[in-house]
Amino acid sequence: MRDCFYARIIGDGESEILYFKRLAELINNTKERCCNIKFEYSKEKNLPKLAKNQQTIVSEPWFYITDKETSKQEDQVAFLNKLQNCKKVRTLNKNINLHLGYSNASIELWLLLHKIEFNKPVHSAQDYWSDIQNAYALRDVDSFRAYKEGDTFNRRVLAQITLEDVKSAIARAERIEAKLLDIEEPRHDFGFDYFNSTPSLSVHRVVRLVLESVGLL
Repeated sequence: MRDCFYARIIGDGESEILYFKRLAELINNTKERCCNIKFEYSKEKNLPKLAKNQQTIVSEPWFYITDKETSKQEDQVAFLNKLQNCKKVRTLNKNINLHLGYSNASIELWLLLHKIEFNKPVHSAQDYWSDIQNAYALRDVDSFRAYKEGDTFNRRVLAQITLEDVKSAIARAERIEAKLLDIEEPRHDFGFDYFNSTPSLSVHRVVRLVLESVGLL
């Protein structure tokens, strides 16, 4: 087995961090991997500041996992500000290889794709709730807010995800992307591609890269 694959995960929230902790656990418990994986985690909102403080002389992958919330003007501006900060990271530290993994409108889309096909337009993260309840048997959980609280997210959602689910989610996300490419051109801002339509995402590209790096794809 070769040396460990290292990457930094920068998540907008706790859900993103917890998901990648689960992914690392799944990988490191899989005999077929060619190496272990080690993530460092950060919820730093100021990416340029994080890049300035990072001392590295070798190429280091950073995976920025974020939401692209709704099509309201203020949310579009907020997302473009995130992309601008990502570009600043690449400028400030050439040894940081930053990859964007967004979900439109929230990481719940990515979680759903582990269990089901999903291709309905949504307006907010709340719009995923009914499908999340069905996909993860959460009908006894009172609300969208409650499913993120306590240990429900870890014990009732992430614990149900297997490595085969992850691979299925990548395939489903790639089908979404292919359908979008048939009907519209992706936007390109600050060196990053994305779609305004929902559902759309790029977090699957990050996860594919991770699995390829450890020999599981």
